Amino acid sequence: PTEKQHFREAVKALKANTKESRIGDNKYDDYVIWHAQTMMIAAGSDADANMRNLAHRGSVFLPWHREFLRRFELDLQKEVSNVTLPYWDWAADASLRSPDPEIPPWTLSPIWTEDFMGGNGDPGNDNIVGNGPFKDWITQEVDDHGNPSLKDRLRRDFGNIIRTLPTQIDVYNAFSFDFFDTAYWDVFSKGFSNALEGWINGPQLHNRVHVWIGGSMLINTSPNDPVFFVNHCNVDRIWSLWQDLRFNFGYPSDSTIRDRNGQRINHYNINDKIYPWQNEPDSKAIGDMLDYRKLGYRYER
Repeated sequence: PTEKQHFREAVKALKANTKESRIGDNKYDDYVIWHAQTMMIAAGSDADANMRNLAHRGSVFLPWHREFLRRFELDLQKEVSNVTLPYWDWAADASLRSPDPEIPPWTLSPIWTEDFMGGNGDPGNDNIVGNGPFKDWITQEVDDHGNPSLKDRLRRDFGNIIRTLPTQIDVYNAFSFDFFDTAYWDVFSKGFSNALEGWINGPQLHNRVHVWIGGSMLINTSPNDPVFFVNHCNVDRIWSLWQDLRFNFGYPSDSTIRDRNGQRINHYNINDKIYPWQNEPDSKAIGDMLDYRKLGYRYER
């Protein structure tokens, strides 16, 4: 209970922090806008943003989000010093069975409680979340150019588009991939990264969670829902497990990652600085994200 309280307080404090915000109205919304803008930038000369971009749909997906989580946790700790990012093991939730067919299984999960993430949106009120600590949450949307635009309300629509969360078998299947990723490093590639993101026979794993939650989690401003971070923390945990089992940091070590036209894919190579923080004094490269232990954290096993 104390850890959940600290997490709630820290997230809300970021949302209230208007003095240290960089591109949004508050420090929390910075993360929403960074995520949306980065997803809108195509990576490589052979792709549009829906095929490969600077945060998703390619080999950059896992290291980019590890840096995103690292920065977010450090900012949370500036608000509440002893807070840590929790992970949501959605495969465990996929196995939940309600004794009453009238009661959805998700109500048995420790995630969707009144004192943590709150529950589903209200179908009678446009799927707006009306309970829990984020019931009054105002979201930040962006326009077609990635600029901050309308404000909205936090919405969820559990299991409407796709009925089930990823299972433990789905996670095990991703571990069958020996290679992290393969050329040409996009949604069509075969490898662990693409399997975990969820494009192989998709939507699976990470993608399936976004689709199952629905609402605010369906679009590029998905960090508007704080559950985004506990979902991605679990994605990072699964990557760390794969790294430990494979004795492999899991990233293409070729000197240059190239697209179908033979052109270097900027921000994808192991020594490339991670966009959009590449010009900051403490900016990190892809290679800095590969050994999670050096970043100073562990996951429970």
